[in-house]
Amino acid sequence: MPLPKFQFSEPGSLDEACRLLADAGENAAVIAGGTDLLVKMKQGRVKPELVVSIARLRGNEPPLEADGGKLRIRPLATMSELGSHPDLRGTFRSIAEGALMVGSPQIRNLATVGGNLVSARPCADSAPPLLCWDARLSLASGAVACAVSRRPSIRTAARVEGRSRAPMARSRTCLPLAVSWALPEA
Repeated sequence: MPLPKFQFSEPGSLDEACRLLADAGENAAVIAGGTDLLVKMKQGRVKPELVVSIARLRGNEPPLEADGGKLRIRPLATMSELGSHPDLRGTFRSIAEGALMVGSPQIRNLATVGGNLVSARPCADSAPPLLCWDARLSLASGAVACAVSRRPSIRTAARVEGRSRAPMARSRTCLPLAVSWALPEA
C-alpha cells in the first residue's frame, strides 16, 4: 500500500520544529524513527499534510547520560541503544529489558523512546519500567515546556475505536526524560 502525498520538513532546531507544528496544527505529524507513523499512513488511518522529521535534532549527543543523581534519556534514543547501554545493566536493568521487548531488531534500530512514549500505544514496552521509576517526560510546544509524570499519562491513555489516543497533543515535540537514580523507598 503506497503512502499518501504529504509535505516533508526536516528542521534544524527544536524552535523551528515547534513553529512548523504549531502553524500546521492537526494537519501535521512528527516523525523520528517512523515505525508507527508510516504504518498508520500506509493504512490510511493518518493523513498528515505535513510530516516534520525531528531525527536531525539529535546531533552528537549520547542516547543517555548520568548527571546530578539522575539518568537522562534523550527522546531520540533508539530501543537498541537503550537495550545495549552499559549504564542500564545495573539498577535500571528493567529499562533496558523493556527496550529490548520492542519489535524486531530492525524496528528497535529505528524506534525511539520518545515516539514509544508519546504515541501512548498499549504495547509501549518502554513505558512500564519508566512508570516504575516515576519518570518525568518533558514536552515542548512552541515557547512552552512542561513536565508530565508518566503515572497519570499511562492511566489516561484512552482506547478509542480500537486505537490508542495519546494524552499529549499531537503537535508537541518530545524533549528529554529523566529517571531518578535513587532507589524507591521500601
